[in-house]
Amino acid sequence: MAKTSGACRIQNGRDGSDMAGATTLPIAAARCHLGYRPALDGLRGLSLIAVLALHVTETMPCGVRGGWIGVDVFFVLSGFLITTLLLEEWHDTGTLHLGRFYLRRAFRLMPASFPVGGILDLRTMLHVR
Repeated sequence: MAKTSGACRIQNGRDGSDMAGATTLPIAAARCHLGYRPALDGLRGLSLIAVLALHVTETMPCGVRGGWIGVDVFFVLSGFLITTLLLEEWHDTGTLHLGRFYLRRAFRLMPASFPVGGILDLRTMLHVR
């Protein structure tokens, strides 16, 4: 399917070519893939920086305000990307393999989870506040 910006172009020709007057549908309604969008990673990175800045400066008199917006942006983008993955699988295969989906999520999140868990365990053992 030929892509247009923000939409998929439906191919009407028998040979797969676009015909004059082809229908353009929103991404959610057509069978096309979102693909990798570096701008979304950048936006999630900025939201993470906002949250970290809030936590680092919360005890300072002139602490950063608005770090909670970073939490909202991060969760909205993550929900959008996960939903997009599920919709793409549904369109491609006609079914959802949730076990495989959760296994892929686990393999993606585990490398970051182990160091965080180790730091929290160490902090708990040392009773650092």
